[in-house]
Amino acid sequence: MFNYIYPVIANQVCFPFYLSGAGIASPEYHVIRESGLVSHQILFTLDGKGILNIDNKPFIMAKVS
Repeated sequence: MFNYIYPVIANQVCFPFYLSGAGIASPEYHVIRESGLVSHQILFTLDGKGILNIDNKPFIMAKVS
């Protein structure tokens, strides 16, 4: 299942923070971003668990009760 939303960015850039996109991918596939991203990401887990690797450091992603 894939669902993505990318709003049109206009006056939002004058705010301290704003949503530039939202989405879900199940399963989530391996991605390598050599140059990183131009914005921050918030990741959360609705169900189950997985491992997020950042700079070869594993972080367990799991649903919080």
